[in-house]
Amino acid sequence: MYKGILYLKAMILYASIFLIVDCLAFYFEFPFMVKTQIGFKEVIKISIKTILVGGIFSAFLVSIHLKYLSNLGLNLKKKSSLTLKQQKTITLPVTFNELQEIAFGFKDLKAVVNTKEETISLKSPIEIPFYGEKVSINYSRKKINSPAEITIKSRPKNKLAIIDFGRNYSNVQEIEKRISYSVLSSRNMASTL
Repeated sequence: MYKGILYLKAMILYASIFLIVDCLAFYFEFPFMVKTQIGFKEVIKISIKTILVGGIFSAFLVSIHLKYLSNLGLNLKKKSSLTLKQQKTITLPVTFNELQEIAFGFKDLKAVVNTKEETISLKSPIEIPFYGEKVSINYSRKKINSPAEITIKSRPKNKLAIIDFGRNYSNVQEIEKRISYSVLSSRNMASTL
């Protein structure tokens, strides 16, 4: 069911883009065409061509996207696997200050910390507007001596994004591995001393 909706969304988006491109191409060619008249048939032909090209293009991209997701081991029958907004909550014995230090230790990411809300935003050193992902880490601890719940979230920067080829899922998995490894290896080193 959700795969069908994904195909439909992609078809509408890409058909719309192709329609806009066709209309712009026609508009800029029209002043130079002296004897050509545009009628209802030409408009229908352009619309059908655009929908077909957009549909084929979107089917191709969505199929590649689903292949990437299945290669990552995701269950394509679950809606949560197909959504672009990915998140995972892990429980670890770590303080917010320790988590902050771990995030600052990521060499390929820049950490922006909000100590009031106990969140950390991870950014690429080179920012491109409307391209890439927003990755955040939310920290919560119910009691002082209890383990903390760390929620890792990743979503596309572009709100119109329909496919991500598993990028947000990979971000969440990678950040989880890095945090877990850092916390567990520091705990193991402390226990051996």
